[in-house]
Amino acid sequence: MVHPFSPHNYELRYFLGSAGVDPDRDVDLVVVPPQYVVDHLRSGAIDGFCVGAPWPTVGVDEGLTRVIATKSQIWRFGPEKVLGVREADVEADPETAAMLIRAAKRALEWSDAPQNRAELARILASPDVLDLDEGAILRSLTGEIPLDDAPVETIDDFVVFDRGGAAFPWPSHALWFYSQMVRWGQTTHTTERLRLAAEAYRPDLFRAAFAGMDVMLPATGAEMDGAPGPSRPATEQMAAHDSFFDGRVFDPADVPAYVAGFSVRAPSAG
Repeated sequence: MVHPFSPHNYELRYFLGSAGVDPDRDVDLVVVPPQYVVDHLRSGAIDGFCVGAPWPTVGVDEGLTRVIATKSQIWRFGPEKVLGVREADVEADPETAAMLIRAAKRALEWSDAPQNRAELARILASPDVLDLDEGAILRSLTGEIPLDDAPVETIDDFVVFDRGGAAFPWPSHALWFYSQMVRWGQTTHTTERLRLAAEAYRPDLFRAAFAGMDVMLPATGAEMDGAPGPSRPATEQMAAHDSFFDGRVFDPADVPAYVAGFSVRAPSAG
């Protein structure tokens, strides 16, 4: 996986743990930068990888990999990248931070439009960005992912940039990652650490950036990930439909109980 604190690490561990595989005892997890995973697989340095698109597609095109599960299958609409800024910098210059948020959302809205995916692939394929085959990137953006030996079919919402509140900083997402840090012994649970995790995502700054503008935003920033979605505005449906493949529901109001519910976890997690 690409980093010990990346979504890939936690989703891979979640996937393995659901099958009774202890990721700290039964396998060796190592960190490899995304651009090198295919080379490492080719050389035999690793047996598999959990990494974001388009690298799995690159491996498939070279006849080296088989995709057994996608991120959207493990955690439906699970978050990937974040825009992170130091709190002190935001406090020193809130307007620049707001402009940065607005610029990012505008770019995400553009990227979400189907008619822009080809241009986006061209930009990402350029030598100063990913320096990869444009076709492989476009297939990743449009969800044309070959799963196992099945015929290639388009996976709906394989990559979502802004729709359904995808760009919104959901505190429940931050708390889920925190729960997995506790689960795998990267930290121990305390009230203070729970607070820090929840406050790492700032929906208040996101809302302030669009104050007075005709922009639809979710009505709340904390949901039960994996819970059935009741009737509410489309912008709130993202968190409500963040379902995990095993049907588990994450209640951010009770992280300890959630962690205790896993049979495969670090001894320090209880």
